[in-house]
Amino acid sequence: MSSYITTISISDQEWARIQKCVRDTDTYVARQHERAERLRKEIQRRQQLLQEAREQTRKTVDSAVAVLQGGFARAVRELAGVSKEAAEKQAAGFAGELEGLRADIRATGARTAAASGQISKLSREFNRVLTELAGQNESSGERARLFLDELHTICTQIDQLNPQAFAPEKYRELMQISRDADANNRSGSSQATLIAAQNGVSKASVLLAELIVSNEEYDGLLADVAGKADSVKERFDILSPEMEGAITFDLDGEQMEFEYDIEHWSGGHYGKLKKEFQQLYDRVQQAKEDKMPVKQLGALGTELERLGRQLEQCDTGARQELLGSLNAQETAARLCDSLQGNDWSLEEHGFENGDDRSPYTMIYKDGMGNSIAMVVAPGASADQPNIFLEAFTRKESHTDVIKRNVHGILADEGIRIEGTQHLEDCRENPDKEAFIRHTLPKAQALNAARRKKSFGTA
Repeated sequence: MSSYITTISISDQEWARIQKCVRDTDTYVARQHERAERLRKEIQRRQQLLQEAREQTRKTVDSAVAVLQGGFARAVRELAGVSKEAAEKQAAGFAGELEGLRADIRATGARTAAASGQISKLSREFNRVLTELAGQNESSGERARLFLDELHTICTQIDQLNPQAFAPEKYRELMQISRDADANNRSGSSQATLIAAQNGVSKASVLLAELIVSNEEYDGLLADVAGKADSVKERFDILSPEMEGAITFDLDGEQMEFEYDIEHWSGGHYGKLKKEFQQLYDRVQQAKEDKMPVKQLGALGTELERLGRQLEQCDTGARQELLGSLNAQETAARLCDSLQGNDWSLEEHGFENGDDRSPYTMIYKDGMGNSIAMVVAPGASADQPNIFLEAFTRKESHTDVIKRNVHGILADEGIRIEGTQHLEDCRENPDKEAFIRHTLPKAQALNAARRKKSFGTA
């Protein structure tokens, strides 16, 4: 005597439409409407705060740009032998190149090698004009004062542009040079002051231009990363079991609804992803307050994209698990209708341990003492459940007849047989209880393999 393992699929059109709708992510509805609305408003509030912060950053950068442009324009106007028209042309050219650099950063979202070259060029031009202007003074003290004032002015702007986050080493070096220049000035050494201040302005102009670019770059990237974070968070929150979600759709005028708990159907995988996401999300929120290197912020964005994809895969896998359970229940119901119509009575049935993710077991009995034991469970895919079947009769020759009759019932119920295996296992299954007991691990092993493929875990 051998038991059957039959892989089947439900082939009628209506069931195919139901399965399609269950897979469709647009059919999900969070039934906790007020909670969902609060979450949406919270996201809008964070987006508004980010927009306000970006506006403040823009003003700070504009101020720094104005200082650099203004310092250049003043210096070139005061140069001897340079006409007003020529001075205005040089000032306009410098301002245009600086604005062009900012525009390139906003357009590309990242600093390029060309941008670094442009920064160096602007700094050289600024220092050339300032050096020429200082050279018009015979007094070394006056020349030192000109560079020292310009150094203080530029450093004040640098302090507003997060130098410790974007260029900590260059900032520390510049601050030391500035302190040395001030110390030399207090000691009355004009020549030493001039040398330190001139060196400081050279480095400060480069650093200021770099920080203008870095703040532009960071501001645009932060908006992109924060937008991704809020988008992924909204999806996590809407799918949360607290939302009491359901898959709902209309089928020929009839409203269909299936409760959908992604944590339950993913076997806890959703919760693990959400915990990992929350850590990333907290870091993004912190990045709004405390600037971090652009590479780190970009890496956060990459991680968010990865988690977003994993959440989609988790949702898909969880829906597949729900479908597997629905397929098992639908198969069991169709079998039950036909078997009871053929004088079989349902003796025992239900999910193992009451868990709808587990195999569904059934035992039928007729008036002549014959029994049928069945285990229905999703197989390698949710679309094709497995029916584990064995019959127990007083005459062994009747068992295959009964099992073939059950196969005949499958066809009558719109169930297509994809394949059947016959197992020579009569010795280990002397009765229906032993068959159920020995079959459950086989069905659960198939479940574990399928879930590992969907979620990476059993």
